[in-house]
Amino acid sequence: MFSDAKVQPHLQNGFIHYLLKLVYLDFHQRKEENHQKNDTTFILQIPVFFLSLHCVQKLIQMANKMNNTELEINSLFPEDQEMGFTLYNLEDVLAANREVTAQPQRNDFYQVAWVSSGNGITVVDGKNYHYGPNTVFIVQPGQVMYISHDEGTHGTAICFNEGFLVDDTHKENLLLKYGILDAAYAQPYYQLDGKAAPVIRDLIEDLRTESAQPPSAFGHRRALQYLFQLILIIVQRTIPNYAGQAMDITNPNHALFIRFRHLVEERFKEGWKVWQYAKQLGVSEKILAGAVRKTSGQTPAAVVKDRTVTEARRLLQYSDWSISAIAIALGGMDQSNFNNFFRTATGETPNEYRKRMK
Repeated sequence: MFSDAKVQPHLQNGFIHYLLKLVYLDFHQRKEENHQKNDTTFILQIPVFFLSLHCVQKLIQMANKMNNTELEINSLFPEDQEMGFTLYNLEDVLAANREVTAQPQRNDFYQVAWVSSGNGITVVDGKNYHYGPNTVFIVQPGQVMYISHDEGTHGTAICFNEGFLVDDTHKENLLLKYGILDAAYAQPYYQLDGKAAPVIRDLIEDLRTESAQPPSAFGHRRALQYLFQLILIIVQRTIPNYAGQAMDITNPNHALFIRFRHLVEERFKEGWKVWQYAKQLGVSEKILAGAVRKTSGQTPAAVVKDRTVTEARRLLQYSDWSISAIAIALGGMDQSNFNNFFRTATGETPNEYRKRMK
């Protein structure tokens, strides 16, 4: 949730990245289609592909001369990467880095903040969240956040990457896939009740004590994992989940829904259609639609649209990209189609939204 002197930025040029990806995917799609047709004339199209790459390289050179200021992506400092976990006093971070925490920022790691006392306003993806004592904030990688107001805030800030929650026997931790850490779709703010708050407070203290142990201490990493996972489990038990129901990994509809959501996270910028998601997941469109509807109350197309709109809002509010550049980055749309898409989803044009938010 908060950056400090140990966080280093890496500029990500998403616009150019997705231009290259679109050209590359188009080339391989045409290659596959012509292979199925046994059409040898495809060989003649290869120079066109490399000409396209040459054009994109020219665009890269042009973009480097533009004032194209997307938010930098903060990463954990290298010395924290091996463990994938670091813990701070919230009040120390705010006091030492007030100018930093008051500016919009994106991170490639998860952030959990426990507010034990004080109050203020945190802005996550353009929405204001008023916090007070016994509040938990969970910010996923890629979300944009900053502190717009702070009055005597005390607590604990925890930064970690996915590798931290992966143990020796599981490739993926269930909390990353089925819980409150689910991509950018879970809400970032949780007010704990009087029953859960004291338990979380004690566990945070235990986590602080263990964090102070040397890395070579017996079972240090495993102890940090278990304590932190227990905190997340207790938080999740106190809040509702998708469509008011808890996710059950033994429920085939829930399992398929989560797989779909994670695939959307990987592919929504490529403009995939519902049939492409269904094919990749190995199910029919009908089965996918049923699982998504029963779990979330939405259609698969609505899930993809919501994710695209969220990213569009981030880029419109926090970057200087042109509308056409954002349209290309979000599925290769032209500006006219993107304007219609965004207006239908939000009730205002991209330009109107940008002017209102800035």
